[in-house]
Amino acid sequence: MPYIAAHATNRDLDYDGLIDRIRVAFPAVKVTKEDCYADRIVTEERIAHELGMSRTNAPLECLRRVAQEHGIQREIEICLDNDLRLIGRLDRFGVLFNGDRTLSRREVQSLLNILIEAGLVVETSVLE
Repeated sequence: MPYIAAHATNRDLDYDGLIDRIRVAFPAVKVTKEDCYADRIVTEERIAHELGMSRTNAPLECLRRVAQEHGIQREIEICLDNDLRLIGRLDRFGVLFNGDRTLSRREVQSLLNILIEAGLVVETSVLE
């Protein structure tokens, strides 16, 4: 699966500010989840209850620790054109975008520029 990852070296990324900057370049950006970890914890608690498991089981406790460490994590959707959509998760540590097909540098260069200008260290599977 193609990806664009970028991390904040200071672990204090203003992810809402970054979403605003991305929205300037891509006005159709949608926040699809306000807090991914909170949503996931609720789902996992429900599943644990349905299975008769304790609410303090190891996987849930691990998820809670990660959620506490990362804080709020937003999920956004960026439509780069009619046939290219990226789903991204952003938190104070950085961002991870996934695409549903191979990406070319030309298609994502403006997004890469925004991430670099925000001071993030970028890694990608984008083809040249």
